[in-house]
Amino acid sequence: EIEDIEVKWLIDQGYLETCKVSSKTFDFEASQLKSRIDELEEEAKWCASALHRAQKKTEAFNNTAATEKSFNNGSAERSDIISTSEAQTNNPVKLEMKYNSAFRKG
Repeated sequence: EIEDIEVKWLIDQGYLETCKVSSKTFDFEASQLKSRIDELEEEAKWCASALHRAQKKTEAFNNTAATEKSFNNGSAERSDIISTSEAQTNNPVKLEMKYNSAFRKG
């Protein structure tokens, strides 16, 4: 019986050593995964920040383009008004009033 107990004890010791090695391996793998997760979170934050900056630039560009389009359309209308008013009258006050009115509408 003592031999059976010693054999069982040796088997248990071997099992415990295997568990210790596995535990160290799992701890190492877990720390590597945590490091990778930290890297991915940092990259995700950077990407979100870059996306936000790109969206702001796009909005600014779209606003500028819309303003220029509106201004260019208004310029064409104003030139039509100016040429029409020049044909109708040589009075600069009426011309300025028509120009300002078209500009406010645009």
